[in-house]
Amino acid sequence: MSHPHQTEAQCARLLAALRAGPVTSVDCVTELDIFRPSARVMELRRAGHEILTSWALQAVPEPHRIGRYVLLREARENG
Repeated sequence: MSHPHQTEAQCARLLAALRAGPVTSVDCVTELDIFRPSARVMELRRAGHEILTSWALQAVPEPHRIGRYVLLREARENG
């Protein structure tokens, strides 16, 4: 069993969430226990998944950008 903080485990959680719909960077931290979502998205892209990133400004409690990730197409299986 892999440790829940390992890259592979985080990527698997993120991909499962993306299959259900859009995921924000805040969702990654608060619900998926992923503290570097952009790094996990990059890993999934390297694996062949097409993921769209859009940015929004969150003003409360302090202004900062949050990413919104959408799975457009999953990687093809090698076979």
